Amino acid sequence: MKIYKKVIACILTLMMFFAQMPVNVFAANQKNNIPLDIVLVLDVSGSMEDPITSTDTTKRITILKDSINQFIEEFAKNNSKQSDEKYQSRISIIKFAGDKSDKVGNDTYTENRYRYNYTQIMNDFFTATNDNKAKLEDVVNSISPAGATRSDFAMELALKQINQSKNDESRKDAKRIVFFCNGWSANDFE
Repeated sequence: MKIYKKVIACILTLMMFFAQMPVNVFAANQKNNIPLDIVLVLDVSGSMEDPITSTDTTKRITILKDSINQFIEEFAKNNSKQSDEKYQSRISIIKFAGDKSDKVGNDTYTENRYRYNYTQIMNDFFTATNDNKAKLEDVVNSISPAGATRSDFAMELALKQINQSKNDESRKDAKRIVFFCNGWSANDFE
């Protein structure tokens, strides 16, 4: 499977900021069946509760969740067509908002009476298929925005995660990080 990363990045960015639209995952190069290891890095800061625009009250987090779930759906369809696991793509999900945690999960903490999401890996690499995609969709649907926007911590975790990706011949050039952020990073002002 070959993914045209610039097209997907543009499609997903448009979905985040303008309107929800179907996600198209483009598969090509069927002879080579190149599997991807992809890390989705999701902004779960408090501003993701805001509406998309002053005239569209749909929350940014709703668009993000719908978009990522459509993305998972397409990956699951493509993976289900491959009987050999070494040709199936895998997805890892990282959320970011506040302080960094090395624990895998969807944890929060309280600081000065405010609730924050940890920046943390929510799900290690996972091969989504039609039979098990709900597990990954449940991870996405469990997100509740809260906190700052520490994208620096997110990139540290994303790089660590992508470096732990399978390093066999089929995946050596097929590792991607897709980063979703709706604004300035909290550390941009330090």
